[in-house]
Amino acid sequence: MSQAGGAEEAFEHRDVVINSQDKVSDVYTQLEKLGEGKFGTVYRLQEKATGKIRAGKYFRTCTAKEKEAARAEVELMNLLHHPRLVQCLDAFQGPAQLVMVMEYVAGGELFERIVDDDFEHTEPSSAQYVRQILEGLQFMHGQAIVHLDLKPENIVCVSPGSHWIKIIDFGLARKLAPDTPVKVLHGTPEFMAPEVVAFEPVSFSTDMWSVGVICYILRRLPSAEALLHPWLQQPQPSSPKVLSKERIRQFLARRKWQKTGKALLALKRLTLLSQSLEGKASEAQDEEGVDCSLEKEQPPGTLPQRGPNPSGLLTDREEDGGSPAASGQ
Repeated sequence: MSQAGGAEEAFEHRDVVINSQDKVSDVYTQLEKLGEGKFGTVYRLQEKATGKIRAGKYFRTCTAKEKEAARAEVELMNLLHHPRLVQCLDAFQGPAQLVMVMEYVAGGELFERIVDDDFEHTEPSSAQYVRQILEGLQFMHGQAIVHLDLKPENIVCVSPGSHWIKIIDFGLARKLAPDTPVKVLHGTPEFMAPEVVAFEPVSFSTDMWSVGVICYILRRLPSAEALLHPWLQQPQPSSPKVLSKERIRQFLARRKWQKTGKALLALKRLTLLSQSLEGKASEAQDEEGVDCSLEKEQPPGTLPQRGPNPSGLLTDREEDGGSPAASGQ
């Protein structure tokens, strides 16, 4: 991958066994806080023996469920030894927290780097980034693992002056089994595949939807360039495999239900509007009826009072020797 530019750091990886004997503070010095999430907090660490900078991911493990989730992530990370994937290098289990010591990726988020005024964003560089993302995914999917939270924040540069990237944050990743459907309802909405939203079984193509969105943000091909793409230019080899139509059937079925739902909603709104108009008309008729009855009750020779004029009514009646109580106010 010489196209990525710059020399890549040596790939360091370990098979991690959770250490329940030592404390993380025995091996690493805790530095400043890097971030915080629902799982816990991330700190920058320095390894005492070597001086190397790491990142410490501190999980709360007060309950058995929290402890199981943190240990499962460590076990999953042991299957992901690849240069395009961030590595777990140590793990320490304490009474109420588990600390995963990760390799420190110092270059920051890819998109933050791209929008920097000093960075030149080109088609070739976009292709290099997408190629590296796919290399990491290819390895993950080869281990039957889906990431399920691919987004720009989880694509980071190895160093400030490098074009090498790594995929991070495997907190939502899952290992798939052929005979066990996996349904999830988490992720980032803008990058979430339709099957996640519909709470249907996820697959490796779920990650590819997110890659497509990231690629779309990096480079939208004009129609002329899209027509020159190899997928459209090169004749496709004939294959006996027939593509599944199930996804398209599900889409059409959902669209029909959505149309029916919108029609029912419109009908309901029209009904409510009609009822509202009828109610207003009835109120208007009642008011007219009240006015008519008042007019009939007026003594001969007096004009009907339209609208509030309490002072006038009171004055007339006082002159006639009446009282407010007798006037029927």
